[in-house]
Amino acid sequence: MSQVTFVACGPQCLSNTILNRREARSRLHQLTPGTEEYNKLQRVLTRTVGIVEISLQYSVYKVDTSSEDYLTLGGFGPSEHATIGKSVTLPEFSIDTPLIEREGTEVRFDQIVALAGDYYGIAGQAISLPSKTPEERIERFKNAFNNLAEEANPAELQEVLKEIEQECHEVPNSSLPHHCYSSHLMEHMSRTQKIKQNFEELLLDNSDHFSEDAKAAYIAGHTYALQLAQEAGRQPTQKQKLAGLKLAYAADAFACHFLTDLFAAGHIRNQRGKLELFITKLVESSSIKPSGQNVKQLAAILTGAQHEKDGNEGLNVKNDQGECWRAYGDGSFFTPKNEENRKKAQDALQGSVQEVYAAYLAGAEQKAPSPSTVYQLIPQVTPFNPLPLYSCDGKSLFLHHGGISVEITTLMDYLNQGLSQALRYLPEDYITGMILSKVRAVLPNIPIPVPIQKIVIPLAERVTDIVWHTAGIATYYQVKQEAKRLNEKINEMADIVVATHAKSEEILRQIENIQEQIGQQKWEKLTKEVRKPLMIIEKRVHQFQNNQIEDMSKGLLKIAEVELCDANHDLYKVFKQGTAVEHRSILAAYAERLEVQNTMTRKERKITVTLWFKQILIYQHQAFNLSKTLRLIREGYREGDVKELEKFQRLESVFLSQLSEQVAANQQHIDTSLIDKSLSYISLQLKKSEDKREASSQLKLLIGVN
Repeated sequence: MSQVTFVACGPQCLSNTILNRREARSRLHQLTPGTEEYNKLQRVLTRTVGIVEISLQYSVYKVDTSSEDYLTLGGFGPSEHATIGKSVTLPEFSIDTPLIEREGTEVRFDQIVALAGDYYGIAGQAISLPSKTPEERIERFKNAFNNLAEEANPAELQEVLKEIEQECHEVPNSSLPHHCYSSHLMEHMSRTQKIKQNFEELLLDNSDHFSEDAKAAYIAGHTYALQLAQEAGRQPTQKQKLAGLKLAYAADAFACHFLTDLFAAGHIRNQRGKLELFITKLVESSSIKPSGQNVKQLAAILTGAQHEKDGNEGLNVKNDQGECWRAYGDGSFFTPKNEENRKKAQDALQGSVQEVYAAYLAGAEQKAPSPSTVYQLIPQVTPFNPLPLYSCDGKSLFLHHGGISVEITTLMDYLNQGLSQALRYLPEDYITGMILSKVRAVLPNIPIPVPIQKIVIPLAERVTDIVWHTAGIATYYQVKQEAKRLNEKINEMADIVVATHAKSEEILRQIENIQEQIGQQKWEKLTKEVRKPLMIIEKRVHQFQNNQIEDMSKGLLKIAEVELCDANHDLYKVFKQGTAVEHRSILAAYAERLEVQNTMTRKERKITVTLWFKQILIYQHQAFNLSKTLRLIREGYREGDVKELEKFQRLESVFLSQLSEQVAANQQHIDTSLIDKSLSYISLQLKKSEDKREASSQLKLLIGVN
C-alpha cells in the first residue's frame, strides 16, 4: 500500500497497526484540526515518547512516537542495567568472562547487574532493612547474592537470561523508549513471571532500589565484594586467586545493580521503604485490612508515579566531589540529554570494580584495602528542584501539588487523594494493566450501595476511564455507613433517576450532534486550503527521506521544486491574508472552535493554537530547505559561486520575512513569546497550565467549594 493511500484511509483501516512518528505526522495533516482523532494524535506526538494507543469510537490503533534521530533505551528494566554493565572493564578478565556457572549456564558481569534484586534475592528480607550492625546487612546481601550464585535453578536461569537478551535486542531494534511501565516492559514482566514464580514478589518488595535504601544495599554488597577480593588475593595458587577474584567481581556486579539505580532520576528521592512503613501504620488504625502484599502494591502506585515524573522531567543533582549535573531516567536514560549522567554512572561502576581489584592486590600483599571513594560519586538532589509528589519519613506523609502540601492521616485519605495524585503521572498501560487488576484484590468484598453502583460509579468511570474512584467511593461508604445496603425504595428511585437522565442525555446529544455537524462542515471548508499544501510538502519530504529523489530526472526535480515553492506560497497567503473563500483567519476560527468545546482555559486555548501554528511554520521551513536542496541537485553545486550564494541568501531573507509577516498577522491569536520555542517546550507549557487547573479543581474539592 502506498504512503499516500495509507495516510488517507479512515481510522477503521488502521486497526491493529502501529504507525511510526513520520507516518503519524503525515496522518495528522490529513485530519481536520479540532476533531477527536486530531486532538488525540497531536497530543501523543508532542507529549509522549513510546508506543501509545489512539482509541476512537470505531477504531483503535497505535503510534510509536520514538525519536527518529536516535535510539532510546532507558527505564529500569534489565536492558538498562545490562547495557551499563557492558561498559565496564574487568582487570584480569574480559567483560565476556563468565563469573557464575550453574550446571552449564554461564552468567557474565553485565547479566548479573541486570538479574540482581529484580530476579534474584530474598523477598521480605530487604538488604537495607534497619540493622544493629553493618554485618547484618552484609549477611542479608550474601543471602540475596547466593540466591543467584548458589541456589538458582539452572533451567530457570537459562530461560530468564534468554528473556533478558531478547529484551535487550528488541528495545534498540524497535526504537522503543522503554518506559519503566511501558507496554513493552509489561509484556516482558508477564513473560518473566511465567518463567520465575517469585518474580512479582521481588518486584513489589523493592525498597532496596530507591534513594538511601539503594545506597545502603550497594554499600553492603560492595563491602562484601571487597572482603572476597582480599581473601582471593591471599590464596596460595594463581588458579585459586583468579577463581576468588571472579567471585568478588560477581558479588560487586550484584551490588552495582543498586548503584545504577542511584543514577536514575526516578529512584534518587523516592522513599519507597518509608512509604510502605507509613501505609502499614495507617492500616493498623483502619477498619480496612489489606494484606501485607497489598500494602506493598499501594505503596508501589505512588512511588511508581514519582518514578515516572522525575525520570521524564529530570532532577538537578550533585555529588560529594562538588560536581553538579542533571539526571534523567525512564525512557531518557540513554538519550543525548542524559549523556553526562550516563557517563557518571559508568564511571561509578568502573570505580567500584577498580576498588575490588585494588582490594585483591592488597590481599596478595597482606595490606589493608584503601577506603572506598565510589560513595562520593553517588548523586543527591539539590535544593533547586520542584517539590516531589510526596515526602515521607515513615511517621508522616505529605502530598505536594501546585504549591500546596496536604498531610495524609488515614488510609481513606491515601486511597482517595494519594492515588488520585499518582494517576496524574502514571502511564496508561500501568493504570489499566496493573492497578486495574489489583484494585479489587486490595479491597475485597466491599459492598457498594445500589445508587452508587447505578449512577456515581458509571459516571466516574466514564469520565476518568479508571476504576480506582470506584474503590474510593466504596471505601468511603464502608467506613462512614458500615456498608449498609439501601432499601428497595431507594433502588426504585435510582432506576427512575437513571432512566430520566438517559432520556435527557439523548435529547442533548442529538442537539449537539446537529451543531457539531454544522460546525464540522464549516471547519473542513476553512481548512481545505491548508491541507492540500501540507500534503504536498509531506509527500516530497517523504520521497527525500527514502532516497527516492536520486532517481528523478531534472524535469521531475524541477516539478517537485515548483510544487514546494507553490505550497509554501499558498500557506503564506492563507496565514497572512486569511482564507480565499471567507477571508477568515484560520487561527481565529480554531480558537473559536476550542472555545465552543469548552474544555480549556483561555490561556490553554492560546497555547494550543500556538502549537498548531508552530507546526505549520516548521513545515514551511522544511519545504524551503528541501526546495533549495532540489535546486542544487538539479543545477549542480559550484563551490565558491558568489552569485549563487547571494541568490540563496536573498531567497532566504524573503522567506524569513514571510514567516514574520504570518506571525504578525496572527499575534492576537497566539502566544508570541512561545513561537520561537520548540514544540516540546510549547507542549510543556500547555501541560503545566492543565496541571495548575487540575490543582485548583482538587483544592476546591478539598475545601468543599463548588
